[in-house]
Amino acid sequence: MSLTLFRRLRRPVAVALVAAASTLASLSGVAQTALTTGGAEVRGFLARSSTIVYAAAYGGGLYKSTDAGATWARVDMPANERYLTSVAGNSASYMVVGADEGLLRSADGTSFTRILHEPVVAVAVAPGTSQVVLAGIKGVGVVRSADSGVTFTMANNTALDSLDVTALAFDPSNANVAYVATRPDGLGSRGGVFRSSDGGTTWTAHTGLPSGNNFVSSLAVDGNGMAYAGVLRPSDGAGDVYFRTSSGSSWSRAGTASVPEFFGVVSLHRDANTGTSIWAGSRGLGLRNGSGTSWSYMFSQTGQPNLFYTGINAVGTLPGSSVVLKAIRGAGVWRSSAAASPRSWTRVSFPGADRILSASGVAGSTSTLLAGLYAGGVWRSTDSGSTFTSPTVDASQADFSFGASASLVAPFVSIWELSASVTNASLVYAAAGGVGMYFGNDNPGLFRFNGMSWGGVGNNVPTGAPWNGNTENGIALNIQQVYGVSVNRANDQVAYTSYLTPGGVFTRSGASWAQVVPPGVTPQVRAVVTSANSSKLLALPFDDKATLS
Repeated sequence: MSLTLFRRLRRPVAVALVAAASTLASLSGVAQTALTTGGAEVRGFLARSSTIVYAAAYGGGLYKSTDAGATWARVDMPANERYLTSVAGNSASYMVVGADEGLLRSADGTSFTRILHEPVVAVAVAPGTSQVVLAGIKGVGVVRSADSGVTFTMANNTALDSLDVTALAFDPSNANVAYVATRPDGLGSRGGVFRSSDGGTTWTAHTGLPSGNNFVSSLAVDGNGMAYAGVLRPSDGAGDVYFRTSSGSSWSRAGTASVPEFFGVVSLHRDANTGTSIWAGSRGLGLRNGSGTSWSYMFSQTGQPNLFYTGINAVGTLPGSSVVLKAIRGAGVWRSSAAASPRSWTRVSFPGADRILSASGVAGSTSTLLAGLYAGGVWRSTDSGSTFTSPTVDASQADFSFGASASLVAPFVSIWELSASVTNASLVYAAAGGVGMYFGNDNPGLFRFNGMSWGGVGNNVPTGAPWNGNTENGIALNIQQVYGVSVNRANDQVAYTSYLTPGGVFTRSGASWAQVVPPGVTPQVRAVVTSANSSKLLALPFDDKATLS
């Protein structure tokens, strides 16, 4: 994660805490209820049997299901570790979990001990009875354990020209063969896939990927020793699956003329039942399954919600079961129980694991709540937070999910701020900062709820998906990085919104917006806050002092 993105993710939390400090203080000793939309951001699955499976969630911790992924319960972790990145194991009970807080080890899947304290981005456990465990640490490279993760030592990383590890994988039929993927530098040099023939003790470059395709996000090895590498290029968000034999000298691109492009690969998974079958989660075209050059989409072009033009963070299969689990970035976990073609999918709920950036009530309703998720769009509850519904799966409106075809994709965007009229239930604004399913600034901007659906706000906004536009003069349609919005409490015909690009504050009067830049500060305003009586406006610049009007 770049420094800039890190700051963007953390600052909203600080703003929210400052804005709510007095309210939180007044709630001391008052009974409170934890709410959840169930939109866990799962980074990895680990199946132990046809019914038992674990899910590692980034921001939510570790979860366990005993009914093949239909329901989930949170597993207690030392120091409440929540930002999990990976999970692996080679028996029905033993497992290791990678996390921003380190590496955790368990012999029974219930009690965990933290072994490492560095940020672990990937873990892999050798197959069979091997006691070898590999962990990838940011900026350090690969560390290795020969005693099932009790102790770790540095692997010989001399051959690695990048120490920014992205993925690890063992050959399931040979505990001596392992692979590691590392990220290139800022110029696209170095990095790629490296191979070990001694259980991760030493590494050699596994070269041969086409030029510009060394941005490897994920790895998998099938039952025949065929290695697969998923590519996600930051330059254009594209990339394919490549495969090669263990002793091969070059990589071949997966897919055929009928499946020409993966549109960026986020995750790879070897099927638990068919060792030569690989699952690939892409950035922009959902889930595929196949091997070599033969791949098939795992959704229907006609049925909803089978059509997922969205990023798949992780895939899980269970031995002896037809169940497949997929983690959609920003939309939680979806489950398919029947091996029909095309598969149908149902969202399952987690008892937590939300990355909620913003929240709002709705005028005239004491039981309606809105929650804006990181890369998850706006979720709604009509029962005081007991249950939440995801953005409506409807290609005719801007629902923060997806459009009607590949050319009309609307990702699950991040909702950095929600602001509602205190008297009009049909006037709610959402500031979509632009960091969504596409790992970039796709379909960001300002959105407005009119009582029936969400629509993009701007000049000459098209009426079709994904915008279903609300024309309000003064704001360019595809303006990006909208992080703040605030409706005047005394007069909801007045509102304010803030942008990093082109920057400043836009003020709304009626159906027209005008741009102003607070004097003496950077135009990159992160948020705007109105006082309780609407007599004051506070502008919070991205890298400058706050300004009061």
